[in-house]
Amino acid sequence: MISKRHITILGLLLIFIISGYMLYNSHATPKFYSKDDLKNIKPGHGIVGNSEFELESGWYQKSVSNFSNSALFGSNRFSNAQAALMGVSQYMDKNKYNDTYTSTSNKAAKWHVISNGALTIENVTVKTILLGRIDNTETIKYYFFEKNGKYYQIFMDICDTSGSMQYFNEHRNYMDKTIERIVKTIH
Repeated sequence: MISKRHITILGLLLIFIISGYMLYNSHATPKFYSKDDLKNIKPGHGIVGNSEFELESGWYQKSVSNFSNSALFGSNRFSNAQAALMGVSQYMDKNKYNDTYTSTSNKAAKWHVISNGALTIENVTVKTILLGRIDNTETIKYYFFEKNGKYYQIFMDICDTSGSMQYFNEHRNYMDKTIERIVKTIH
C-alpha cells in the first residue's frame, strides 16, 4: 500500500524533474556532471550542474541530473521525520532564476507563506521563503542566491504528520549550518 509519505515524495520528485526539464530545454548547457559521476563524488561533497560544494555532516547525495541541473540529498539526521529532503538547482540565467523565485512566492492554495526575507553569508545575499502546508504536515524553506555568475536555489523539505513546523524548528541549527557550508563552498 502506498503511504501518504510516498505520495508526497513522488509528487516532489515529479515537480523537481518537470521544472528541471523545462529549464534544461530552454538553455544551452556547458559541461555538466553525469550520473556516473555520482559514485565519484568526494565524501562530504555534492555536485549540481557544473558546480561542486561541501556538505554538512550527515547529508549524502541521492541523485545528480544533467537533465534538470538539479540534485537531491538525504540526511541521516532526521530519523523521526516521515521525509526530509534537500534539493539544489543551478540556473543558467537570471531570468529563469527570478521566475522560479516569483513562482515559489506564489504557491498553490494548499500552501501558505510563513515568512520571507534575506540573509548574508560571506557577502552573498540569500533570499529565503518559508512555506507550510495548510494542514501543517510539510514545511519547505527555499534559499535563492547568486555566486560567481551562477544562480542557485536550495530547498529543505520536512514532512511530518505530527507537526512539520515544530520539527523544522527543532532542527533549524543543523539546516542553517548546511546552507552556510553550501553557500561558502559552492564554485
